[in-house]
Amino acid sequence: MTKAINHFLILSLLSRSFADAKSEPQSESRHVDGGRCEDMRAGLSLNLRDVGLRRLDSGFSESPHITCLNLEDNDITYVCPSSFNSLPNLLYLNLARNHLSLGNFSNLDTLPRLRTLILDGNSLGEGVTLDFVNAFPELSYLYIRNCSIEDITSLLFAPRLLYLNLSSNILGKSKLGFLDVVPATLTAIDLAYNGIENLNASSLSSVTRLRLDGNQFVRLCGKSYCSEAVLMLEGVTNLRWLSASNNALTSVDSDAFDDTANIVHLDLSHNKINSIQKGTFEKLEELKYLSLEDNLLKTIPELCNLESLRHLQLAKNFLPAVNSDSFCQIENLTFVDLSDNKIKFVEEGALDKLVHLEILKLSNNLLTTFSSSWLERLKNLRSLYVDGNRLKSLSDLGLAAVHMFAKLEHVYAQNNWIAQLYTGSLLTEVRNQPNVTIQLFDFTSDVQKNLLSAESRKCDCSCNDNEIFFL
Repeated sequence: MTKAINHFLILSLLSRSFADAKSEPQSESRHVDGGRCEDMRAGLSLNLRDVGLRRLDSGFSESPHITCLNLEDNDITYVCPSSFNSLPNLLYLNLARNHLSLGNFSNLDTLPRLRTLILDGNSLGEGVTLDFVNAFPELSYLYIRNCSIEDITSLLFAPRLLYLNLSSNILGKSKLGFLDVVPATLTAIDLAYNGIENLNASSLSSVTRLRLDGNQFVRLCGKSYCSEAVLMLEGVTNLRWLSASNNALTSVDSDAFDDTANIVHLDLSHNKINSIQKGTFEKLEELKYLSLEDNLLKTIPELCNLESLRHLQLAKNFLPAVNSDSFCQIENLTFVDLSDNKIKFVEEGALDKLVHLEILKLSNNLLTTFSSSWLERLKNLRSLYVDGNRLKSLSDLGLAAVHMFAKLEHVYAQNNWIAQLYTGSLLTEVRNQPNVTIQLFDFTSDVQKNLLSAESRKCDCSCNDNEIFFL
């Protein structure tokens, strides 16, 4: 390709917004800072996305000014090892979703300044072991998702690696030996959806973010003897963010988090955990987000030491009640989701310590009534969800003192068993709270459509603000 063509391509293709290529880093990786082209803050960006390229020969483009090169979504089957030698200042290279061979991957020439390399979605063949021949001395962000990789010989080709995303491969077939020695700079790893059954993370002491969703761990193990299908976090002392959702976890050892006291985000949702031993979370004093959604819990775990906790997700379990000792010393909670459980009652005073709570979700349980003072201490409550329960009247909501909730905006009570409304003093109180909306009916529900249809029943409303009857 001649220099004239190069200049034409740069001038014409740069008129296409490089925002077209913002799919990288994709989905779960968007939280990673610094790996995008726009973060490089220098030089020109050449976007050749989806233009039908089939091969890249030596010197296919020559410019010392190009820092970002996007070649994703083409039909490239061959890349000459020296293809990028004429781009000495290249910082960002995206070759995602082409048809590159294993040889093309492993034989890429050293790019001395490259910081981000994206090789997602290339068909390398089943069960390949990736071995980079040349080093990438400045590489910080490496994406090799969905490439059927079974193993990697080593990570030493990228001595300054910060972030590694190997999700949606088949690494579960290997022993993950490449993780035994990792760059000291490595802070974030994504190994989601790899079929991994065993991981001893003790060598990942520098890692602060670890994503392990969609694997096959059965036990979150502590320092005791652990058999097969386990995740062990011993020695991962700098970990701040851990997600192990959509595994097969059934148990969590009481000392599983003894070495991870710095965690602020913990997601164990969509597993099969049926109980959490007392003291399991005791050392997680900095934890702000905890999700145990969609497990098999029958009691709310002990959370007493989690004074920093802001967001608690316990939906889709088998909790039968909210007891007076369910929440203790965690008054900084602002969000609690207890939806889709088997809750029949909320004990008097159970929520009294949640003085900063803003959103409370109790949707789709078996609740029939609340005490008149069940929300008395929740002065910061903005949204209350009690839809999908078995409440039969407005008085069952326990909102007679609604005037006390200066910040309350929404009460969602649709899809209950309310067929007769005795509003009484509630309307008087709501009158003094002009910003409160109480939603009682979901008119998309077939049940309540029939309940309110003119054909099935007549509606007679008295206008003294005391009674409204559906006859």
